[in-house]
Amino acid sequence: CPMNLDEMHWTLAVIFMENKKIGYYDSMGETEWTKLEGLLQYLKDEHVSKKGKELEGWEDWELLGCPDNIPRQFNGYDCG
Repeated sequence: CPMNLDEMHWTLAVIFMENKKIGYYDSMGETEWTKLEGLLQYLKDEHVSKKGKELEGWEDWELLGCPDNIPRQFNGYDCG
């Protein structure tokens, strides 16, 4: 899920359904935890909408902050 923050910066979230994880990747090294929480809530809401019941084991999902070992940008203009 590519995400645009404030129409200024792009980040990426990846939903790993089988592993029950949502990862966040940002070339500036930050983690927008509210975005990850929002994606988990979206999954829960969609499951209720499509299946008519709560997503089992949603408490087991892990939200992963931005890893230290991804490429970084050191200015505000050359992301992507």
